[in-house]
Amino acid sequence: MAITIGVIVIALVIIAAISPQINTKKYCYALISPVDPNTNEDSKILEYNCYDTFAESIKAATHGRVNLDENVQPKDVTNEMLNSTG
Repeated sequence: MAITIGVIVIALVIIAAISPQINTKKYCYALISPVDPNTNEDSKILEYNCYDTFAESIKAATHGRVNLDENVQPKDVTNEMLNSTG
């Protein structure tokens, strides 16, 4: 029993050490399914990911359609930027 508890403690320490590194990325996006107003079903998350920069997250969320300068912040984005291609 002492060995089992020791293994559990070691596993928890390893998980605690790794966990902060798992989601350290700041800018995330999620693609969700539409809600059908005729049902009681909720939206479902179809895909999601997090990135180091806002520009990377926008590029991923738009499947590469919008490429922003890597220094652009959310407050700086204009409709023209989002409607540009390439």
